[in-house]
Amino acid sequence: MPLFNSRLLFRVVGLIALASLFAGPAKAVESAWDATPEARARLLSAVDATGSDGELRFGIEFVLKDGWKTYWRAPGPQGYPPNLDWDGSDNIASAEITWPTPKRFTILGFDSIGYTGGVLLPVTVKLQDPRKAARFKLTVDYLTCAEVCVPQTATLALNLPAGPAKPSKHAFAIDKARGQAPAPAGAGSTLSAAWLTGPADQPALVVEGSASAALSKADFFVDGLPGYFFGAPTFEDLGDGQFRATAKALEAPLEAIDYAKPGAEFSVTLASANLSFEQRTALGPPRAAAASSSGGPGLLLMLGIALLGGLILNVMPCVLPVLAIKLMGALEHASAGRAAVRRGFAASAAGIIVSFLVLAGLAIGLKSAGVAVGWGIQFQQPIFVGAMAMVMALFAANLWGAFEIEAPDAVGRAGAGLSGTGKDGIGNSFWTGVLATALATPCSAPFVGSALSFALSRGSGEILAIFAAMGVGLALPYLLTALFPAVARILPRPGAWMNIVRRVLAVAVALTGAW
Repeated sequence: MPLFNSRLLFRVVGLIALASLFAGPAKAVESAWDATPEARARLLSAVDATGSDGELRFGIEFVLKDGWKTYWRAPGPQGYPPNLDWDGSDNIASAEITWPTPKRFTILGFDSIGYTGGVLLPVTVKLQDPRKAARFKLTVDYLTCAEVCVPQTATLALNLPAGPAKPSKHAFAIDKARGQAPAPAGAGSTLSAAWLTGPADQPALVVEGSASAALSKADFFVDGLPGYFFGAPTFEDLGDGQFRATAKALEAPLEAIDYAKPGAEFSVTLASANLSFEQRTALGPPRAAAASSSGGPGLLLMLGIALLGGLILNVMPCVLPVLAIKLMGALEHASAGRAAVRRGFAASAAGIIVSFLVLAGLAIGLKSAGVAVGWGIQFQQPIFVGAMAMVMALFAANLWGAFEIEAPDAVGRAGAGLSGTGKDGIGNSFWTGVLATALATPCSAPFVGSALSFALSRGSGEILAIFAAMGVGLALPYLLTALFPAVARILPRPGAWMNIVRRVLAVAVALTGAW
């Protein structure tokens, strides 16, 4: 009996091995993961071959680290949607994304539209010739955001052979994601009217329509009105399934020529806990506001928030080392007298305020050019982040005693001419303020996001006022020391202890650069 079992086992193994020779390799229906510390992405196919109808269903799967988000096709002022580049693919005629219903969330103090945790984007691919095999090479540029934003690039590759197509193990997930997209308007859920109301520099979008189910936790998202981004709407039940929704513009074009006119076409995606639908519609003639709009935040309130937020920034890890360095400088040059202390801190304050006014000018210019403006957006650029990290590393090395930092000759001469203190005078102090402003931007959104969003949705005057108030808030400790230079004398006398403090500050600056 044991011998019989052994022979039977050998025969079974032999048959399996022989069958595997003719079976050929398994068909790949997904690409490899392209992973980064923040996210990973891959390309999925719903079938294992090209089939015969010339249309294939794919999915791009994004898995995000906890707390990270990515963006919808109309993401708002902060961010950009995934961009697909099929260059290098063979036998592809076109590719179109079906967007699952997104959510509204807050990133860096601004409303944004997108997905949290991850998303599977269904993609419909049309082939040039379904009788041939297809090679897919896809480069996806997408943005991930949490407390900071990190641009990502995923390179994905997948080959499908020619022949009869069978559903793959990913077909269900891709079809499920397609079912999460908003349905076309109809069957009792439709929009009947849309118009803009209110002042041109801060309009509100009003839409009316009907819904086949009660709207719970409802929101709507607008795509196709360039220069506009609308906040969360308020819904009014008009009875018999009818509703009116009003959303104030968080961004609107500065130039009147760019304002949306009646007849402008755009898409509205309405999402609620019970239903979601999407409809392309057109703006109707403007109507008078149904109710007073005086409930919105006023300019004085936003100026106060900007001023207070700028002041709070001085104790944030981005900026605190710079203020500490300035106080160390006051200690080291205490013998120069009250006038020198006053000039130095006033110059630093001027550097901060001038920098904020320059940023305001850039924001106005970019808005006039139709470019979406987002505070802290420069920290999404690796080159800028690398440059700032290098600057902080140099400051840390200087505080540690590796070398001395001097201002350029032209700056030094300008400082000497103004103060008589040489290269260590006004020139260096001014650039200390500029550096504090540059480092403040990634920390600022939690405190002044609402004020900045308010400013960027208004005209040039409001933008200048809000930015100036934020600059004055950040510069307030410098201004107070300039007005009352005796504050610097409260600090201990210079001595050996300062070397220890310098090294502690060096570590703090190095950690700021690493952050």
